[in-house]
Amino acid sequence: MNNCSTSPMQLLLLGAFSLTLFLAASTPLQNGILFQQEGNFETLMERVLNEKTFAFVHTTWNGCAPCNVLEQSLYPNPEVGRFYNDNFINYRLNIDRTEYFNIANILNLGNNAALLYFEPNGQLIKKTENIRTPDDLISSAKEVMHLQERTPANRQKLENLFRKASNELASPQELYECAYLLKTFNQPCSAIVNQYLQTQTDEELSSPENVSFIYDFLDNVETRAVDYMLADISYYKLRYGAVLNEKLTIALYNSLRIAVHQRDDKIFQKIMMVIHNANLPHTEDLLYFFKAQYYENTKSFEKFAAITNTYVKQKGADNPQLLVILAEKYFLYMNEGSYFKQALEWVNQAIKIDGANYRKNLIKARLLRKTDKNCENALAVALEARNAAEIENIDTKEVDDLIFSIKNYGCEAR
Repeated sequence: MNNCSTSPMQLLLLGAFSLTLFLAASTPLQNGILFQQEGNFETLMERVLNEKTFAFVHTTWNGCAPCNVLEQSLYPNPEVGRFYNDNFINYRLNIDRTEYFNIANILNLGNNAALLYFEPNGQLIKKTENIRTPDDLISSAKEVMHLQERTPANRQKLENLFRKASNELASPQELYECAYLLKTFNQPCSAIVNQYLQTQTDEELSSPENVSFIYDFLDNVETRAVDYMLADISYYKLRYGAVLNEKLTIALYNSLRIAVHQRDDKIFQKIMMVIHNANLPHTEDLLYFFKAQYYENTKSFEKFAAITNTYVKQKGADNPQLLVILAEKYFLYMNEGSYFKQALEWVNQAIKIDGANYRKNLIKARLLRKTDKNCENALAVALEARNAAEIENIDTKEVDDLIFSIKNYGCEAR
């Protein structure tokens, strides 16, 4: 008998084993956090609302060393990956992109590796930095989700309290508890918060318990919590310090998103009032970036241009990054030659301050095509942009398309 012969069953088992090895080798490992690759930030928010799920946003920018540490050391961790993939839509937000410039300045992004957490209703609930370990990352997420408090008993208690509150039968204490339980389960709570605060006298509102309540529910400017906080802003600043500024800024950002989506000028005006009265750091800068975000997203481009011209004259004439981004925005949003000429002045000033590069030359070439009847200048700068793209290892498709258009369709200046 030949000991090397193989039975049909052995062949079948060997084939199955080989297939398993092949599939294991050809299937990419998915141990770490899986980030959504398609779409932009707005499509992420749409998905969050549609799927009623949490979102985790890793902010990054070119040359961010702490961001790379997170990407290489913490995000690949299998336990981190399991928790975040099971509970969050994960997204990378590159704040170098022009469309995120306002948000980056509103939320003070770009100094440290900031992580943002959003609730299923699209509200930003937490911004954190200085995450060091996988345990830090998981603990941060669990805090957002209130996992320890999300018990069946608390769910039943919330249903009972909310029913009483809806029928105006709840006591102040029950309204207080209902508000916190709604927050625990990431449910809208503004109406209950306002209902509770209306039951309190001026003296009661000054109690330590109510001061903490008001602080805890500074999630947006639609609740009365922000009004009571502003009425005694010095005390709240003294008690909470710098963390109050960040909490207020997040509240303002949440309301800004609502104002934009509803095109609600009243909410926008309240945002402006809060910024004016809250003694926030860099008030003038905040006012500009909130206005810019609102006007851009509601397509009020003439208003955007008016505040931008003023802001650059007062604050930004020596800031090359600001000048380049605003020049690009004028190219994208405006239609009149005077705006293009202003933008061209800005990009030339930026080049004068810290030299030319791919992006500056690309924007300059686009603006020259809009303002100069002689296409030779636009073409020359576009070719410089292409050379810079190769040196900076940037995809040349965008500038190649511009060069093709200049050569084949000429310039647009009248």
